[in-house]
Amino acid sequence: MFQCPVDDFRFKQFSVAQEGVAMRVNTDGVLLGAWISLPDSADTLKVLDVGTGSGVIALMLAQRLCSLHPSRRFAIDALEPHAASAQTALNNFNRAPWSSCMRLFNSTLQGYTRDPQTSAYDLIVSNPPYFEDSLRPSTQDRLQVRHTDLLSYSDLIQGVTSLLHPLGRFGLILPTHQQGRFMELADRGGLCCIKQTQVYTLPQKAPKRVLMECSLQKGALQRDSLCIHGTGSADFSDEYKKLLHDFYLAF
Repeated sequence: MFQCPVDDFRFKQFSVAQEGVAMRVNTDGVLLGAWISLPDSADTLKVLDVGTGSGVIALMLAQRLCSLHPSRRFAIDALEPHAASAQTALNNFNRAPWSSCMRLFNSTLQGYTRDPQTSAYDLIVSNPPYFEDSLRPSTQDRLQVRHTDLLSYSDLIQGVTSLLHPLGRFGLILPTHQQGRFMELADRGGLCCIKQTQVYTLPQKAPKRVLMECSLQKGALQRDSLCIHGTGSADFSDEYKKLLHDFYLAF
């Protein structure tokens, strides 16, 4: 098993340092990293993580790609505009087993799309900022990663459609109350939602998050749900354990 300092967030095959990051490892990002469908058609799979934070989603995808396609080449690029988070993510990439396949760019999505050297990606993922009108956090760092000031949904959709391969996929996680607004903007921007998983914390509660997979191609929407806990908050459901089995030490 991968060994790491005790103060890091430890997974089965890698660890995530969180010093200086504006948003620590959280359930939203881990769900997306484990849930999103992986492409299997390209000779060299190209992945982009928008707003990587500590790098956890990119690292999860690297582990999954290596396990699923041991002999297939892949390249994962990650964007992070927050300087301290970008440095921590880079450090996390450099000490991971897949470091040679991972690159970090201290850049916004808007700036990255203006680079003429940028090519199309088979998969783009993002755990994006989503608060628009709610109470703002007290620090600029938290504001940047949680609110849409620097990356609106329109900017995200525009950036994704300009970077996504025609047969590629885009995955993200949002609060359920933002789903309708995002899907409306996505439809206008040329993205079609083809897979959707409502995420419940407890069976008796309303869903809090929605995992979404989008494509530039039209397709039928597949819907399902996932519950994190069983009958109580102390128990994890079997479906959640199965999804995170390859990552969490406890599972």
